[in-house]
Amino acid sequence: MLARAPSEIRIGEIIRLIDGPLAPLVCASRTACRPCGDCKHVKRCTIRVMMTLVRDAMSDILDNMSVADLVVT
Repeated sequence: MLARAPSEIRIGEIIRLIDGPLAPLVCASRTACRPCGDCKHVKRCTIRVMMTLVRDAMSDILDNMSVADLVVT
């Protein structure tokens, strides 16, 4: 990954490599989704729906920012 130019390395990629999925809860993950242990209605869970919105917002920000964007000049 670091063989690329800083402008081509997205912050979202780095975080996913270090920490895994961006979702704040496993039930809201795109790649590692699994229901919470106490959830009875995964499809209708309002908390899961809210957390998928949070995940999408985080992803939008982090995937559109590169390492080069963080360099202070």
